[in-house]
Amino acid sequence: MPSESRAIRVECADDWHGLEPYRHLWDALAVEASTPYSLSAWGLSWWLAARPRGACLRVILIFQGDRLIGVAPFFASRMAPGLWRYAMLGGSLAAGVDVLARHGCERVVASAVREYLTTILPRPSLIRVDGVETDRSLLRSWASEPTLIAQKRYTKGAPYVDLCSGNGKTGWLASQSSHFRQQYRRRRRYLEGAGGRLRVLESGPQLRTGVGNLLALHNKRWAERGGSKAVSRSTQFMLETLVDQLTGSGHLRLILAEARGEVIAAVLVVAAGGEAACWLSGFDTTWGRASPVMLTFVEAARDAQERKAMRLDLGPGRQAYKYRLSKDERILQWLNLSPPGVAGRFARLVSTPEAVRTAATLALLERLRPDQVVALQRARSHVKWGTLQHLARALRRDSEV
Repeated sequence: MPSESRAIRVECADDWHGLEPYRHLWDALAVEASTPYSLSAWGLSWWLAARPRGACLRVILIFQGDRLIGVAPFFASRMAPGLWRYAMLGGSLAAGVDVLARHGCERVVASAVREYLTTILPRPSLIRVDGVETDRSLLRSWASEPTLIAQKRYTKGAPYVDLCSGNGKTGWLASQSSHFRQQYRRRRRYLEGAGGRLRVLESGPQLRTGVGNLLALHNKRWAERGGSKAVSRSTQFMLETLVDQLTGSGHLRLILAEARGEVIAAVLVVAAGGEAACWLSGFDTTWGRASPVMLTFVEAARDAQERKAMRLDLGPGRQAYKYRLSKDERILQWLNLSPPGVAGRFARLVSTPEAVRTAATLALLERLRPDQVVALQRARSHVKWGTLQHLARALRRDSEV
């Protein structure tokens, strides 16, 4: 082993109480890596509220002497009898949860975690990697290892706002086109003319109330489309826990647009280091003229830049409104990693239908008009996937006529 890793020690926590002494060090690694969804509070809140039945906590801690240099926040869930899937805590709800490593220790941490996974129990038959950047992720780097077989599930573009342009409170906004700035000022005047305002909350009972308003707006908008995939009862409980964990820390912020005594739009932002990430938004469609959700995103960018963030992540998915804010995007990848043995082969067979179905659905949706996508979303809770597939193809053929 290289001299820098001679004193490497690896521990595995299977209970959250055992992690408490290390959570501030874990969070320091997330801040250093600028990965908001790798904060311990995100994983803890998800674990308490939304973990699969029968799941096992397997957070791997890597020490160099007495110093924590890496965290791999895994959990294990049963795929089938004798087969176990490992994945990142909270990775199913947010892209970018990854193995954390202190700067300069990335290779040592990646090697230590990979080696430990060959001895851990239950033995992983498959490692699920959700929404990681191809050039930044330690998990993604394992795809080139000869001891692991990579099974690509799908890729997505994830737009982001580059906050390094401009300076001062209006630096980013000042760097935008004159048309964008004109539209922004017009919509803000309309909001203020109706007695409205924009606010940033990060602590206190108002934050909890505001998150409740956000969920109500989000669910109301998605109800006519068959319901939201992002928000369930367990997700709501997770957000309540997250608010309790992060209130006043600066890692969780809620951007509100209010008018006539009511919240008409909201965006929830999770932040760490140089990155702030917009996780959930909602708005009242009756205020469409003011475009309040766009105002909240611009305010989120302004607030993030004021706090010295370099990037505002708008989340995976190429929705048109995101590209009104920025033309920049990163490519995220979802894949499965498995060992070449019998267990890995069976795990790939078990997971293949899900991977193929997801990739095919995304490919179809990319080729449809927005109104056709809405029609499918409304129908998804009433028909089987195969029927939706045939409907999507029919819509596509119709649009080509």
